[in-house]
This record gives sequence, C-alpha cells and structure tokens, in this order.
Amino acid sequence: MGIFSTIRKFITNFFMRDRLLSKSEKVRADTKIRLANMIEADRIELMIKGTDIAADTKILLANMDDVDRIELMRKVQLDIVQLETDSQISLEHTKYENL
Repeated sequence: MGIFSTIRKFITNFFMRDRLLSKSEKVRADTKIRLANMIEADRIELMIKGTDIAADTKILLANMDDVDRIELMRKVQLDIVQLETDSQISLEHTKYENL
C-alpha cells in the first residue's frame, strides 16, 4: 500500500515474533492491519477526489458571472459534504464489520 503501512506491518511482525501468539491472535492482528490499510487507502482516495473537485470548480468559476458562480459554489459544497458523509458512513461500516 504505502511506506507507512509497510513500516507498520514490519513493526507488528517483529513484535509478533517475540511473543508466541495463538493463531486466532495472529489472524486478528492481520485483520487489523488490513483494515488500517483499507481505511488509509480510502482517505487518500477521498483527498484526491476533493482536490479534483476543487480544481474543476476553480476553472469553471473563472469563466462565470457572479450569480452562476454562487450557485455552482453552493452545489459543489453540497457535493463535498455528501461525499464526506458517504465516506464516513463507509468507514464506520467497515470498522463495525471487522470488530
């Protein structure tokens, strides 16, 4: 996934070797690592989408009059709030499923 997930996995595996963990504990630890990686990937994807939306909006706003600009800004802000809400619901749902 990324450098941080690789480091996290290395550290977790290093400490796992020092302890004799049962198989179910190892499975739980792997599940937590995978969940953390999935959540981090979702956050990065959302940041990229937000950046893309902001860039597209700036281009459109440069060519519009004030009334159209205000309306578009309002719609974009609503879209961003909806995207954030949907992503938070998805993250909470994923956390709940993996408990």
